[in-house]
Amino acid sequence: MKKVLFFIFFLISITAFAQLKKFDTYHVKQGETLQSISKDISVSQEVLLLLNPDAKENFNQVKVLVIPNKDFNKKNDLINYKTEMVSSKDIIVEGYVYHEVMSKETIFGITQKYQVESGVLKHYNSFLMFDGLEVGQTLKIPLNKSEAKLEENGMNPYVVKPKETKYSIANEYGISIDSLETLNPEIKEGLQIDHIIYVPNKRGNSSVTNQFEVHTVKKEETLYSLSKSYNISQEQLLLANPGLELGVKEGMLIKIPRINYNKELLFSEEIGEKRTFSLAMMLPFLSKKDSLSSKEDRIQNVSTDFYFGALIALDSLKKQGISVNIQVFDTKNSESVSKKISSDSSLNNVELVIGPLFLNNLKVVSENLENKNMLIVSPISGQDHSFLNNENIIQDAPTNEQLSFEMLLYLKKNYTNQKLVVIVDDKVKQKSILDEISLLNSNSNITILKPEKGYIKRSKLIGALDTENENWILLIGNDDVLVADVIHNFGVLQEEINLTLFVFNKGKGFDKIDNNHLSRVNLHYPSSTYLDFSFVEIQQFINTYSERFGGFPSQFAFKGFDVTYDVLMRLSQNNLLTSQGTSQRLETKFNFIENTSGNVINQGVFILKYKDLQIEEVKSLIHQN
Repeated sequence: MKKVLFFIFFLISITAFAQLKKFDTYHVKQGETLQSISKDISVSQEVLLLLNPDAKENFNQVKVLVIPNKDFNKKNDLINYKTEMVSSKDIIVEGYVYHEVMSKETIFGITQKYQVESGVLKHYNSFLMFDGLEVGQTLKIPLNKSEAKLEENGMNPYVVKPKETKYSIANEYGISIDSLETLNPEIKEGLQIDHIIYVPNKRGNSSVTNQFEVHTVKKEETLYSLSKSYNISQEQLLLANPGLELGVKEGMLIKIPRINYNKELLFSEEIGEKRTFSLAMMLPFLSKKDSLSSKEDRIQNVSTDFYFGALIALDSLKKQGISVNIQVFDTKNSESVSKKISSDSSLNNVELVIGPLFLNNLKVVSENLENKNMLIVSPISGQDHSFLNNENIIQDAPTNEQLSFEMLLYLKKNYTNQKLVVIVDDKVKQKSILDEISLLNSNSNITILKPEKGYIKRSKLIGALDTENENWILLIGNDDVLVADVIHNFGVLQEEINLTLFVFNKGKGFDKIDNNHLSRVNLHYPSSTYLDFSFVEIQQFINTYSERFGGFPSQFAFKGFDVTYDVLMRLSQNNLLTSQGTSQRLETKFNFIENTSGNVINQGVFILKYKDLQIEEVKSLIHQN
């Protein structure tokens, strides 16, 4: 009976649909003119031109006109109701939504989703007071009136043309896909040719959603992942969406503040009022060991190079008026030694610790420092630090998850309906990435390839490409054999085939591949570091390092300079690193947010590409030092 009832509602909705549409479409027949159509449908030419501005100059090329729907009942105008929470399976009739109860739904969840009091829900569905909520029930829920009606002069009806996508329409009118779906909830499942939707009345006008963007929460998304994906803090998300304090749930529609979203806020390098710092540096120098293994030798070199780079940073800061009193400790890469150092009374007045380098030793130090207000910088570890429940930890190296998120963000911003070929290594779990990729193309023009017995047949790889249009190949996974096989097959194709290969984490396997092939496939990848030797600052650093310490600086010498210089320059202004914007030093970009445990993490990531056998940044940032 419940299914029969729901089917009856569905029939009612079909009957009422003609009344709900404010506009209809008219297919222009051969030989018709604007004047003849106006006469036949009893609509003035002025109104037709108002709804179809392109018809004024190029009527002969117009195939479909937007016309007023005479059966439209203004009382049922969906624009006057809040419909952003309505799902594609819901039915709307005369200001009410009819919702079928799904598995795991609760009365509380439904009232939150549809923004209705539980008493109102039970008033329209009295059986809830006796039977409770059951899967399969059909609930009648009143829609709330829209607080901000879309004015007639602010929106225009728009006829969807063949081959158009949500992205192409949203991009043309200067709004996001989420915003377009908010204005037109019925298109969440896809566009239909000749379907009428609402768009801003001016192309490139984002005034409809100039403060917020609407996001539908997907499975496994968290407050942390959302803050990273949209480059805003968790506090900003909570302020815009108080309901998130109860948890992030799949299907929720949340507002994303447009803060530093379309335009990156750059850190302003000005020496603040604080000019003197007390710094402790904890590195595994392994200074008292008589002999070292090859691994220990590498650790010692990393520590020494990092320290030398930091010394050059301190000299640079001193010349600018910042004085630093520094204590240096050898952790010996030992948890027990790290614990002993952290209990040293000489640290009581230290404001900042850089190190230890390795996460296990960092954990010990963070747990045993007597001064609980001391900031602790983790300089090179890219492992997840969120389990460290210490809000004073600053993680300077982005995690692999962050690298993937930045790559996804780049794809979202730049996708313009290219053919998508997704190659998935079954050895890694990347469902969240696949879910995000599936949203790029509303027409499901995506080919997914998986290896069989460790490789993919060349015929499948080549057959997946579009020979006439641009191809985006997204490689998920770092299996060396698969990576080499894919790049070799695509790298020898003719120049006429337009393709770009994107990877989410560039593993060591890529280092063994011919740069000619990497350039041929236009390899794009995220990286936490990038050195552009054309910058004067980098040449100066190399010369200073060579004169002072001899030899060429390693990547860890650059890192020592960047970490030390950046954190002290920021702290001279204030301790709120997450609100200071993006800075770029010698090889590192710094852009801080809070992670799930409250400590601070750097999400500064470069998107790099191979071009003419060289590596260059896809989106350059003004180099600061």
